[in-house]
Amino acid sequence: MSSLTSGNGDTPDNQDKPFTIEDARKDVVDYLTEQEDSYFTCRGKAKDEILADSELIDTVAAEHYKCVMNFGNDREWSVKNACDVEPGIKDNDPIHYD
Repeated sequence: MSSLTSGNGDTPDNQDKPFTIEDARKDVVDYLTEQEDSYFTCRGKAKDEILADSELIDTVAAEHYKCVMNFGNDREWSVKNACDVEPGIKDNDPIHYD
Protein backbone atom coordinates (compact mmCIF):
# COMPACT_ATOMS: atom_id res chain seq x y z
CA MET A 1 0.00 0.00 0.00
CA SER A 2 3.04 2.26 0.06
CA SER A 3 2.24 3.57 -3.44
CA LEU A 4 -0.93 5.24 -2.17
CA THR A 5 -0.91 9.02 -1.91
CA SER A 6 -3.09 11.89 -0.79
CA GLY A 7 -5.18 14.51 -2.50
CA ASN A 8 -7.15 13.37 -5.49
CA GLY A 9 -5.66 9.90 -5.21
CA ASP A 10 -3.12 10.20 -8.01
CA THR A 11 -0.44 7.55 -7.82
CA PRO A 12 3.29 8.28 -8.22
CA ASP A 13 3.38 6.11 -11.37
CA ASN A 14 0.74 8.13 -13.21
CA GLN A 15 0.03 11.60 -11.84
CA ASP A 16 -2.58 12.23 -14.56
CA LYS A 17 -4.71 9.20 -13.72
CA PRO A 18 -7.61 10.21 -11.47
CA PHE A 19 -8.58 8.10 -8.48
CA THR A 20 -11.67 6.04 -9.32
CA ILE A 21 -14.17 3.97 -7.37
CA GLU A 22 -12.51 0.92 -8.93
CA ASP A 23 -9.19 2.08 -7.43
CA ALA A 24 -10.91 2.44 -4.06
CA ARG A 25 -12.35 -1.06 -4.32
CA LYS A 26 -8.89 -2.44 -5.21
CA ASP A 27 -7.37 -0.58 -2.23
CA VAL A 28 -9.94 -2.21 0.07
CA VAL A 29 -9.41 -5.71 -1.31
CA ASP A 30 -5.61 -5.28 -1.18
CA TYR A 31 -5.75 -3.98 2.40
CA LEU A 32 -7.98 -6.84 3.55
CA THR A 33 -5.89 -9.44 1.71
CA GLU A 34 -2.79 -8.23 3.60
CA GLN A 35 -4.46 -8.73 7.01
CA GLU A 36 -3.77 -11.76 9.18
CA ASP A 37 -6.57 -14.20 9.97
CA SER A 38 -6.84 -12.74 13.48
CA TYR A 39 -8.10 -9.47 11.96
CA PHE A 40 -11.15 -11.36 10.70
CA THR A 41 -11.51 -13.73 13.64
CA CYS A 42 -12.02 -10.86 16.07
CA ARG A 43 -14.75 -9.58 13.73
CA GLY A 44 -16.52 -12.94 13.76
CA LYS A 45 -16.03 -13.73 10.08
CA ALA A 46 -13.62 -15.63 7.89
CA LYS A 47 -11.26 -13.79 5.57
CA ASP A 48 -12.67 -15.53 2.49
CA GLU A 49 -16.22 -14.68 3.58
CA ILE A 50 -15.39 -10.97 3.82
CA LEU A 51 -13.48 -10.88 0.54
CA ALA A 52 -16.41 -12.60 -1.22
CA ASP A 53 -18.97 -10.10 0.15
CA SER A 54 -19.12 -7.67 -2.77
CA GLU A 55 -21.82 -5.54 -1.12
CA LEU A 56 -19.64 -5.00 1.96
CA ILE A 57 -16.54 -4.34 -0.15
CA ASP A 58 -18.50 -1.80 -2.22
CA THR A 59 -19.80 -0.05 0.92
CA VAL A 60 -16.32 0.24 2.42
CA ALA A 61 -14.84 1.30 -0.93
CA ALA A 62 -17.47 4.04 -1.32
CA GLU A 63 -16.52 5.51 2.07
CA HIS A 64 -12.81 5.29 1.21
CA TYR A 65 -13.42 6.98 -2.16
CA LYS A 66 -15.50 9.76 -0.57
CA CYS A 67 -12.84 10.52 2.03
CA VAL A 68 -10.06 10.73 -0.55
CA MET A 69 -12.00 12.72 -3.14
CA ASN A 70 -14.08 15.03 -0.94
CA PHE A 71 -11.72 15.58 1.98
CA GLY A 72 -8.29 15.00 0.40
CA ASN A 73 -7.43 12.25 2.86
CA ASP A 74 -4.35 10.14 2.31
CA ARG A 75 -5.33 6.91 0.53
CA GLU A 76 -3.40 4.67 2.88
CA TRP A 77 -4.97 6.23 5.98
CA SER A 78 -8.41 6.34 4.34
CA VAL A 79 -8.55 2.68 3.35
CA LYS A 80 -7.42 1.62 6.82
CA ASN A 81 -10.02 3.85 8.46
CA ALA A 82 -12.81 2.69 6.12
CA CYS A 83 -12.01 -0.97 6.82
CA ASP A 84 -11.22 -0.73 10.53
CA VAL A 85 -13.54 2.01 11.79
CA GLU A 86 -16.28 3.45 9.59
CA PRO A 87 -18.17 1.78 8.03
CA GLY A 88 -15.74 -0.96 8.99
CA ILE A 89 -15.63 -4.70 8.80
CA LYS A 90 -17.76 -5.47 11.82
CA ASP A 91 -19.28 -8.47 13.50
CA ASN A 92 -22.99 -8.65 12.74
CA ASP A 93 -23.63 -9.91 16.27
CA PRO A 94 -21.42 -7.86 18.63
CA ILE A 95 -22.87 -9.52 21.75
CA HIS A 96 -21.06 -12.72 22.61
CA TYR A 97 -21.90 -14.95 25.51
CA ASP A 98 -19.00 -16.95 26.85
